[in-house]
Order: sequence, then structure tokens, then C-alpha cells
Amino acid sequence: LTCANVGDSNVFIDTGYKLIQLNTDHRLSINKTERERIKAEGGKVEAMKDAKDCIRQWPGGLMMSRTIGDADAIHATPYPAINSAAIPMNEHDKVGMRVILASDGLWDAVPYKVSLASVRKKSSQAAC
Repeated sequence: LTCANVGDSNVFIDTGYKLIQLNTDHRLSINKTERERIKAEGGKVEAMKDAKDCIRQWPGGLMMSRTIGDADAIHATPYPAINSAAIPMNEHDKVGMRVILASDGLWDAVPYKVSLASVRKKSSQAAC
């Protein structure tokens, strides 16, 4: 399974026994490599005065490093990070897998382990 992403969404694969994060998180508060990329391109990366965990890039003021359509954030790239994961399956695995994709609106409010536990309790059809 392959994922190409920009922005603030996260993708998790739940195999029933293993949890795999498939995307790269582009929030600057989390991704040191992206902070360094922006600085190397001449951009600024700094925390807000009132919220030290709210790191933004300047110019533009974005909290993420990759996005589509934010022209003011000249150091944000529209090119996605691409990640792949092999999903192990054998004749004994009848569980299948679930792919859970959501934006920061979910992940900032509900921890991913709680969200996944909630979905795992439902049938595949009810989880959609």
C-alpha cells in the first residue's frame, strides 16, 4: 500500500495485530527534517510567543511544511512525501486490514490509539 501526502492528514493501517503509520507527518512541531529543509532554503521556523508548541514557518505562517495552494508560504513544497508498507497476509489471516485516514481535526482531538480501538470494535461495513 502506498501513500503520497502533503498537509496535516495522517494515515494508519490497522492489520488487526499491528499498527502502521503510513504517512509522513508534516507538522513543524514534530518533523525536524522539514524544519531544517525550510531553514536551508532561507525560511524562518519559530514558535509563536504565546504557544511554544505552535511552530510556524515564515513567510506564510503555516504550521506544516508541505501543502498545496498556500502561495504565501514560499518555503512550503507541494511535493508529497511518498511512503509504502507491505501488508503481510497469509491463509490464516482472515481479519484483513483497515486504513484510517483523517485530518488534524480528528487526530488533535482524539489520540490515534483511541480512534483505532473504536474502529476496531466495529464490523468493516460499520467502520466506513
